[in-house]
Amino acid sequence: MKKIILLCPGNLNVGDNAILFTWLEFFEKTYGRNCEITILGTEVSYISQFVRKFSYKIFVSDMLHRYVWKFYNTEIREEALALQSLSLENTDVSLYEPAIFFLNQIFAEADLLHMVGGGIINNKWKDCHWIWGVAVKLAKKYSAKIVATGQTIGPLDIEDEEFLKEIYENVDYTDLRDSSYIQYLKKYSSKLTVTVDDVLIGALQKSENGQREVLLKTYISRPHVNMCVQQWNMPEDKQELYKKVRKEIAKFVEWYGESNKNIEINFLEFSPTDGDMIYAREIYDMLSDQIKRRVNFISCANFYPGDVKCLINSALLNIGTRFHMALFSMEKFNVPTISIALDDYYEIKLGNIHSLFGSMGYFKLDEITFEILKDWINKHRYYKENFETKMRIKELIDQKVNTYFAVLGKKRNFKLIKFLR
Repeated sequence: MKKIILLCPGNLNVGDNAILFTWLEFFEKTYGRNCEITILGTEVSYISQFVRKFSYKIFVSDMLHRYVWKFYNTEIREEALALQSLSLENTDVSLYEPAIFFLNQIFAEADLLHMVGGGIINNKWKDCHWIWGVAVKLAKKYSAKIVATGQTIGPLDIEDEEFLKEIYENVDYTDLRDSSYIQYLKKYSSKLTVTVDDVLIGALQKSENGQREVLLKTYISRPHVNMCVQQWNMPEDKQELYKKVRKEIAKFVEWYGESNKNIEINFLEFSPTDGDMIYAREIYDMLSDQIKRRVNFISCANFYPGDVKCLINSALLNIGTRFHMALFSMEKFNVPTISIALDDYYEIKLGNIHSLFGSMGYFKLDEITFEILKDWINKHRYYKENFETKMRIKELIDQKVNTYFAVLGKKRNFKLIKFLR
């Protein structure tokens, strides 16, 4: 019996859910019923509704996150340092002794701590650094293996780099899903590989092969365009620019809808907490009544990520600001994909995923105009597709999985779903 701790953001977000689901499917293929998974995340009720389908035991808890946040929100440095030790002895945090006992018990029984991506180690969400730090200390305390996969690192402050140094020095294996910020880890981690996003190992294909009804099939069966625009901690100085960009997008959608009379337009919400639908409705209000009649609003967080993936990679066109929307869209190399980077953080993620797939649809926020988008579509400037690109991605996927098994000391006992379609 293998006991594994999955440490993940677990937010109400299709991308985070897709990463989590990929590894849950992976462990089921690897161990069958012979494993137990403890998911340490934030949204316990949200995660729990999706994990009931698996054949092995899964326990979901937000105890680690709540315990860290208790101290992360305080300005008392000594309490924060006490937090890192999580010792059962000589602690002044008596209120949280049950949490300390609970976390020690879980880690004492664990064979593996697996910290999943994607882009959560940066200067936006510094509390994640503390969460990872506590987990690594506990795993080392009880001699569990530690891996971190599918990471995007950065942007980081100097103090972030120093804090993370001790964490990653103790990780047995780290793989990044892009290479732009590899310099952070090169300073203090030799156990480092650059591969691809975790979702590309293919486990989400399971929902496409007839084993379960695709819940979004009504929308998938129609010719459609998908759009997902959001705002997440955007700097104040870019708010006005983003407002103008949404007007340019509305012009483009109006023109595209008039040029393609039979299509429907799906406004997607990847997370109900990130303002996706707020900005979708703002764009919707700028459209003509004729186009509005062909619009659907879909909250994707209500569906299995495999179904959302089907909806996106069966589209005629996808426009969005989210990483996994771009990944789902480009995976088959045949869907025109427009990604808009809202800030430095999204420039890292979106720029690299488009580069990996040879896609020409990556734009920074200040580059977006109706004329540019129209010209891009009319001239079919979608991909620099070639066989070498596909083979390179396949090699990176194999490298990720093979290295992971090497860390576990186990041979791979199943074939990956065929990537080259």
